[in-house]
Amino acid sequence: MGTDYSQGHGYIIGIDDLVEVVSDDNRLVVITKIKSYFASPENIPDVLKSITEETSTDDLKATLIKMCDVSGEPGKYDGECYATIDWDTDELCDFFNEVLKWTDSPWFEQARIFDSYRKHEGCPIGVVSFVVDESTIYEKTLNDIGTTFEKLCGGFLNECEWTDVSY
Repeated sequence: MGTDYSQGHGYIIGIDDLVEVVSDDNRLVVITKIKSYFASPENIPDVLKSITEETSTDDLKATLIKMCDVSGEPGKYDGECYATIDWDTDELCDFFNEVLKWTDSPWFEQARIFDSYRKHEGCPIGVVSFVVDESTIYEKTLNDIGTTFEKLCGGFLNECEWTDVSY
């Protein structure tokens, strides 16, 4: 028995910035993809049940943001943060990859909720962060996806590294 460490690296975006890929032009496609993502209407999470073809772009963005609400104790050594929708971060990542692939959103390698300043220095704590691998957005310079991602991030790519520790 010992302590295991693993390093992580990627470029991240929070949901507040990510939803900006949803526009009046692609709103109906995103709504259709949300509805078709679930096998039956009973499987749709409560937070998404209010979405209809009449849902405005701003309301759709607000609902997607609400879907990524986080609870727990961010900032503590073992913050134990989690998405309040009761999905794990892999499920959130899969959902957003599928629903937003018809927009300018890049493909995400993973979603994370960083919960400890001590273990995740420099990473946003207590929020869902979507991770893009360096090879997805960089060649020698930013590619088209990277340029779009940089714009979504407010003109600054927030590169993060983290270490996971298990005892």
